[in-house]
Amino acid sequence: MPESSLLYPPPAMLLKKFKIKSKVSNKFFCVCVYKTQKALQRAARRHARLAGNKEQFDGTAGVCHSYERVRIEEGKPEIISPEIGTIRLSEQHLSNLVVSHEVVHAALHLYRKLYGTEREWEGSSENADFGNGVSEMEEDFCYLYGDLFRSMVNKLYKYNFWK
Repeated sequence: MPESSLLYPPPAMLLKKFKIKSKVSNKFFCVCVYKTQKALQRAARRHARLAGNKEQFDGTAGVCHSYERVRIEEGKPEIISPEIGTIRLSEQHLSNLVVSHEVVHAALHLYRKLYGTEREWEGSSENADFGNGVSEMEEDFCYLYGDLFRSMVNKLYKYNFWK
């Protein structure tokens, strides 16, 4: 079997592509829903290989790729895209557990993009350490996650993946 067929899922295997975002930012994640888990894994492998990673994604039921896209043209300022990641899901594994798990990854990435390590507390957002007890930072993260999860759930219902 040619290597390219292992990396590229056939177009018919991608059932839907849409965006989710939080109300607090213009940054967004693309969501790709594939017909099968194998198609999701192929797409995840392709993305990883383009990024120089050889991860196989065997057994993966969902994945969140986080990234930053920057357009650089000589003599012009950099243009940073509001797209900051892709969540890949399969129709076979659209449970609330898998979906919420991948949205937590997305929310952590967005939180880091919005707040970075500029906030001072025990640890840093790079380590997802919000300190002891419920803090303002933890509340901010929870609201951010809630926004992204609501956006995801609304789209899954809109496109009849969830009924």
